[in-house]
Amino acid sequence: PYLLQAFRLPSLAALFRAESKGLGTGESGFLRLYTDRFGPIPVPYPPLDEQRLIERFLDWHGNRTAKLIRAKLEVLKLVAEEREALTHDVVSSPGTRQMRLANIVDHIFRSVDRESTKTYTPVGLFNRGRGIFRKPPTRGDDLGDSTFSWIEDGDLILSGQFAWEGAVALAGTDEADCISSHRYHILRGKEELVQTIYLSSLLRTSFGHLLLNEH
Repeated sequence: PYLLQAFRLPSLAALFRAESKGLGTGESGFLRLYTDRFGPIPVPYPPLDEQRLIERFLDWHGNRTAKLIRAKLEVLKLVAEEREALTHDVVSSPGTRQMRLANIVDHIFRSVDRESTKTYTPVGLFNRGRGIFRKPPTRGDDLGDSTFSWIEDGDLILSGQFAWEGAVALAGTDEADCISSHRYHILRGKEELVQTIYLSSLLRTSFGHLLLNEH
């Protein structure tokens, strides 16, 4: 158990990567750590008593973290149920009109004029409305053939491939100045018609999932 935790140290992970051989640079490529390179790598090796102490602490910390995660998931479930009910009431109210999405949003694309040596941070989307994740920072010449758009706080981002799986999220300040590929759609509600945050809430309900599945 101690070695497992030691191998997860960022310093050792970086060393493993440095000793690996193969094709590719940065976070991409196909690398392999051969036996003759693996054996000589130095590993921290404290006395057994200290190893056991570290193991007990990590077990305690892991159990406590698992409890906190379960509690947070319960809270998120309740919030999702409240959002579902509130959005259903709004959609069903007499004053609600039906309009095509294309007529109430602006489809945004802020073209990235990439520089080969500059570092950019692409994003991806989790499914089931679980938000945005940041991919590893990547040099412009390692971004591949995709075209990219800048992201701003308040953008509604949909995956062109996996929106039907609930890959929809509202960008926040953490995602500002990140980039998304042309495979993602960036939308903002027309101010006189709809708020972007409302669209984000709507598309993450069961009704929203139905709309995305149908179209």
